[in-house]
Amino acid sequence: MSVHNSTTDEKLTAHYTHIHETNMSYGAGGTGYLKILKSIIDFMGAKIILDYGCGKGGLVYALREIYPEREVHGYDPSNPEFGSLNIEKADLVICTDVLEHIPENILPSVLEKIADLSSACFFSLHHGKAATILPDGRNAHCTIKDKTWYEQLIRKYFGFATMLPLHIPRESMALTFWIPDELLESFYGETQDFAPVEIMIKRIWRSQKQMERQIPILLGATRDMEALKNSRLFRILVLLRKLFYFVAGRFTRKTS
Repeated sequence: MSVHNSTTDEKLTAHYTHIHETNMSYGAGGTGYLKILKSIIDFMGAKIILDYGCGKGGLVYALREIYPEREVHGYDPSNPEFGSLNIEKADLVICTDVLEHIPENILPSVLEKIADLSSACFFSLHHGKAATILPDGRNAHCTIKDKTWYEQLIRKYFGFATMLPLHIPRESMALTFWIPDELLESFYGETQDFAPVEIMIKRIWRSQKQMERQIPILLGATRDMEALKNSRLFRILVLLRKLFYFVAGRFTRKTS
């Protein structure tokens, strides 16, 4: 959607405010996620929803129209209309096309704030350069990292992150909450040919934490996790997990 940046970088926020004022289409792309977000909101029954880094607020207005009985808030310091964060908690935080616009040194404080607002967050991420160049000559995507880097960072603050591909190879989404496979299938069924491969992987390796909880059961309720992590079987399972993601990544590039 649009840029969000911590107010500790006032100069960068001012750049984005200028872009919003001079480019009417900038920061207006969040409604592209409306289908999957509606499914998630309906599944969760979220009553308080926050679009963190909402840009021009297109997604906020669309969700308010769909859910008039629920609280839908927007926040973006580069847009005066949404410049104030006036809630303390939310059932769901949406953060689309935001993190890559935030300088790496500020990202931890932003994620810490988002995690304080809600444990359930939908992130969409871009892993390449943006078409937009800031007035000071910098690329608008100032933190360009791969999925693994973002997954590790998000896990640090939320404890859980499921990374999933989007229809553009350099984009992905991260969920900090569980949703059923059927919901993912309904989303990917219309957008991606490789969805069954990715969903199969997610069914086997929903997350590292879940894997650590499940392996002891497979081994007869072993209680010594440190000993388990040093076992040959555990290392083999971890390698298989990495192999699944490697194969899925290559399959993604071939079918996109």
